[in-house]
Amino acid sequence: MRMAMMGLAAVVLAGCSHGAGGDGGMPAQFLGSWGADCMAPYVRFDAKSVHGFPTARDYPLKAATLSGGMLAVTYTRPDGDVTDTYASSGSTLTLTKTATAKGATAMNKAPMAKCK
Repeated sequence: MRMAMMGLAAVVLAGCSHGAGGDGGMPAQFLGSWGADCMAPYVRFDAKSVHGFPTARDYPLKAATLSGGMLAVTYTRPDGDVTDTYASSGSTLTLTKTATAKGATAMNKAPMAKCK
């Protein structure tokens, strides 16, 4: 019984650490394009990909985790995995850090709104 409860707790916790459905996908509230100026969006989040503007390329989403008001988005680019961390506050996202295998860089970006 105790082992079964521990296994169930692990499954529940694993489901909470990812996006909708516990599959590592982007949480539904963040799907779409985001920008400080929606005439020139900065990023678009789809269920399974990330599109950084102005490139014409989608990058496979590995994981999206929302914890304590911070959204960590990991995706794969040709030169390796990237994790962008955004502060989520009300209806805005602010990029605070970008990390790659080469290291992390603190970002000082303007808050972004979801574009229509």
